[in-house]
Amino acid sequence: MKRIVGIVLLLLVGFVGYKVYRGFTGGNSKPSFASLPAEEQEKRRADAQKLVEQVEGIAKSAKSGQTKNFTLTANEDQFNTLIQDRLRTQNLPIENPQFKFTEDNVALEGQAKYNGFKVPVALSGKPSVKADGTLDFTVDSLTLSSLPAPSEWKDKAQNAIASGLPKAFGANPNVHFKTVEVQDGKMTVTGKTN
Repeated sequence: MKRIVGIVLLLLVGFVGYKVYRGFTGGNSKPSFASLPAEEQEKRRADAQKLVEQVEGIAKSAKSGQTKNFTLTANEDQFNTLIQDRLRTQNLPIENPQFKFTEDNVALEGQAKYNGFKVPVALSGKPSVKADGTLDFTVDSLTLSSLPAPSEWKDKAQNAIASGLPKAFGANPNVHFKTVEVQDGKMTVTGKTN
């Protein structure tokens, strides 16, 4: 009898753990870039390249001193292709990173090693534009297996993002952002170069 109760409790804990994990990942994570068919990979690379070219064009205009308004719209697939295909993700603390855009929120989900185990990790926050026209990102939460991560991890993530955002546009002081808007599946940034 004790053995049956133990097995039932183990199954119950496993089921609850699975449900928490599926709730955490949304149960509908998109497939990783590497698992896509070659034809789909090439299509996504071409689409992501358009985004890279737009960003490079904005940086070039700013560097040459041109005054130009811009609107840059990026979708989740473009971000995920760039991070999964172009970055050496083996050097990142998060494996299988994946962006998700929801109303006014950007989330980065994946897996991290913690105390010898791979656990789901999620960072979420809100992008904004500072009064000086630079992009900012406030980390609202950082979780490991749906539990809050240590506060120093959240601080490290906040600092890494803050130092990395300017690099996207060549750290050029002639790029001034006006708005950033996040909707389901896409993010739009407007601004001006001068």
